[in-house]
Amino acid sequence: EAQRVTAMRVIEKLERERRVPVMTTIENPNSTTFWRAEWYHRNYKAKNNARLAAAAAIFCLNNFAPDAPFRVEISQFLTLAVIVSIIPQVVPQFDRIFDALDE
Repeated sequence: EAQRVTAMRVIEKLERERRVPVMTTIENPNSTTFWRAEWYHRNYKAKNNARLAAAAAIFCLNNFAPDAPFRVEISQFLTLAVIVSIIPQVVPQFDRIFDALDE
């Protein structure tokens, strides 16, 4: 209830400041159905942080460490890891398989 009151106050403040109605609605959580997210949406921030770190490492290896040992191999491995981590998000047919593994 406290969150609902706070949200309503913020919306009212924004509407006064901007003079434009806010289209966001505040729903009663007890009357709303919540659906479990698909497996690839879970831990989304952690997964994307890993992808971002891998992409940054590839960039650094390719641009700042041209003589680093195993530079090409490490870049290729990280590139492959990023691509493989994205595949399930673009191929929804894997949903049922990964949901079964997740339970």
